[in-house]
Amino acid sequence: MQYNPSDSSFLSKFGTSLTIDSRLGGIFHVRGNHWLPIAIDITAEELLYGDPAGSMPESEVISVLHWFVAKHTSLPFDQLDEEALPCAKQHVQTDWFHCALYSYNSLHHYFVPGQPLIQHTENPAFGDLG
Repeated sequence: MQYNPSDSSFLSKFGTSLTIDSRLGGIFHVRGNHWLPIAIDITAEELLYGDPAGSMPESEVISVLHWFVAKHTSLPFDQLDEEALPCAKQHVQTDWFHCALYSYNSLHHYFVPGQPLIQHTENPAFGDLG
């Protein structure tokens, strides 16, 4: 599929709105049943990747984000340093459903540092969201 960075689609308009001062983030659906947070700080030249399950970064997602940023900013492809984004860890053997909540909390904590980051606990009174 062809991508025109200056057409009238939402994605193109979003891309053209990026500046050297932009910070953006999103929650990505991967592996058919998992959500993870990613933030990009163009000024700091960082791509921050979190995963509640603790897996390595999804190379396809990372590659597409590098490509998209390079299409719409002055940064060359692969210029962004990949860093860890703090994210609560889920216990994947017993918790397969909190990844979206943890991902949202991770981004909220990143963009609003006063927002506490949820911490995993083994205390059954609180469950994984304790």
